[in-house]
Amino acid sequence: MVMPLPVRPARGARRTVCAVECGARCCRTRGHGLFISDDEQQLLAQLAGIRTITFREVAERRDPRHRAGWMIAFNEQPGGHCPFLDVSSNLCGVYANRPEACRRFPNAPTTGCLLWPKEEPS
Repeated sequence: MVMPLPVRPARGARRTVCAVECGARCCRTRGHGLFISDDEQQLLAQLAGIRTITFREVAERRDPRHRAGWMIAFNEQPGGHCPFLDVSSNLCGVYANRPEACRRFPNAPTTGCLLWPKEEPS
């Protein structure tokens, strides 16, 4: 039996799909986290405002292309989710400045993700 591919949301509808239909599960899952670069860490620290954010320095630089030297572990944040997630709307509070890891997500099949398979950039 051939399973049909899921209908892909239009590019502009991505935020709505994640916020409304999915509930931003990737930003809420305990045990998940983001590897971010030094530059991203500095920018996010500035954008944090009054938020309390725990950045953990990563001893081993895992991705030399993106120089991931920091991690935001969701289970170390207040509420146990991404500290930039607006829990009332499920929208990203730093969407225009979100880290590269968020821009690339999903980069592998992710159970329940409505954005996989990824559309190719045009």
